[in-house]
Amino acid sequence: MGPRRMAWVWAWVWGWAGLCLAPTWAHAENVSPIVSYQRTEHGIAGRTTLARFAIDVYSEHVVRVRVARQDAPEHRGYALIDNAAPAFERFTVREEHHEITLRTTALQVVVAMAPDLRVTFKDPDGQVINEDMPGKELGITFIGNKVTVYKALYADERFIGMGEELGDLDRRHAILTLKNTDNYRYDDPRIPMYVSIPFFTGLHDGKVYGLFFNNSYRSVFNFGSSNARFASYSFDGGILDEFFMHDGSVRSILEHYTGLTGRMPLPPKWSIGYQQSRCSYYPEAQVMFIARTFRDKHIPLDGIVLDADYLQDYESFRINTQRFPDLKRMAATLGAMHVELTASVNPGISLDQSYPAYRSGLREDVFLRYADGELYQTDIAPNTDYLRISRTQKRAAGGRRTCGSTRSWGSTATGTT
Repeated sequence: MGPRRMAWVWAWVWGWAGLCLAPTWAHAENVSPIVSYQRTEHGIAGRTTLARFAIDVYSEHVVRVRVARQDAPEHRGYALIDNAAPAFERFTVREEHHEITLRTTALQVVVAMAPDLRVTFKDPDGQVINEDMPGKELGITFIGNKVTVYKALYADERFIGMGEELGDLDRRHAILTLKNTDNYRYDDPRIPMYVSIPFFTGLHDGKVYGLFFNNSYRSVFNFGSSNARFASYSFDGGILDEFFMHDGSVRSILEHYTGLTGRMPLPPKWSIGYQQSRCSYYPEAQVMFIARTFRDKHIPLDGIVLDADYLQDYESFRINTQRFPDLKRMAATLGAMHVELTASVNPGISLDQSYPAYRSGLREDVFLRYADGELYQTDIAPNTDYLRISRTQKRAAGGRRTCGSTRSWGSTATGTT
């Protein structure tokens, strides 16, 4: 047998071996029918064959739906002001024809009991606003740890939201992946960006609704890409924790949403003006040239951002005095021109015994550690060997240091690179 024929035989053998040894394709499991439920203080709670669920009425306009595998751990998110449902009693619960209906003056929540738990949201007149898609491997499904909900699409339905994601304002036909990523490629909408906000507003047939998913796992939002039948929202772990909101305007939906997650204080007026920023402005002469040129040409300018090149060796709280001999004086000069200065701060402390922030960080034990106690060491471009400050400690020791240091330089605000 020649070498060429022998190679063909081996390719055929290995091909069949691969088919025989390949793992069985994983099929999605529907959430299954409701086997028991009870009325609760806030709505209803119960079990299906595979899962446990709870539906809580938060207000006339807001309803929370939670579905988890029966063996899933208790869900504790951090996005909500309060994980407990508020005291609200103005709703009714009624079971009829294998359906459970929770009703307020603004909403009807119809829960199908079979063949699978499935939720439909209607207005007071019975018009459907949003509904789980019926059918095998549709509606609410599980594949391993992943949970997905499929929603029926309407011909004129449009979607707005999802935070700092790229692409069109109207998300219809888009697929968005939520997974915080430090990426500079703003020209590719398939790439996830810095801020992941699983909230959007849907509009169709003159109706407005909002959906917020209280789940921080990597997720994929498919707003009808390559199909006109359904949208799907899948999460790599956790539970389905869905807040549905319905009201008469997008503004009202946003008010309901921020009522759940919190409302930020009103920012200073200059901070929502025009900020001039790039990587990077230095030395001082270049910064002042830019500010004066904007003013000379009567171009609006409210702030200038210094990237990390104002720092000595990119170490936070250490100023490169060769580039910026007197940063406080420069900030005051800009302030007199009504231009605010923002200083970028690297989110880490370098391993440098001559560095006061490193020594005090070790002393106060504010750095992240592995479970075995070893310090978590990482790279922050362009340097290596950095220690990250823990989330809790950053708010305390790191936060005090940042605010105190930058104010002493004359900076009005700080930004993290």
